[in-house]
Amino acid sequence: MTLSKIQAESMNLADTYDFTGTVSGAADLSSLNASNLTSGTLPDARFPSTLPALNGSALTNISSIGVGQTWSSVSRSANVTYTNNSGRAIAMRLAYHSGLSVLFFNGTDTGYWDYGISFIVPNGSSWKVNAITYAWELS
Repeated sequence: MTLSKIQAESMNLADTYDFTGTVSGAADLSSLNASNLTSGTLPDARFPSTLPALNGSALTNISSIGVGQTWSSVSRSANVTYTNNSGRAIAMRLAYHSGLSVLFFNGTDTGYWDYGISFIVPNGSSWKVNAITYAWELS
């Protein structure tokens, strides 16, 4: 059947039509954006039957805390400022068994602690305490 003019209200869009010739007056479809979709479905044929396998090849040089780091007992003294220049975040676990101690982080008094405290030290940050018995570092 040859159609010279198509009106949307007279077409059943569920049917299949074969057209030949030149289409004129069509909208520019070269810059479609999925965020402009408000409703509807896409046919399954538009999606690949298999998706590529996931792997960690893009996850290189990520320095998450704990990855490639181990806990070790370290010697730390009271009233000494320690700066993390390791290039990545570290974790500290401190113990003090004779009362209260104060943690200073980047020069700011963060408050009192007793018996034990754990904290993360970002690269370039500094810390000190006014009393300490034991220290462990995740680095």
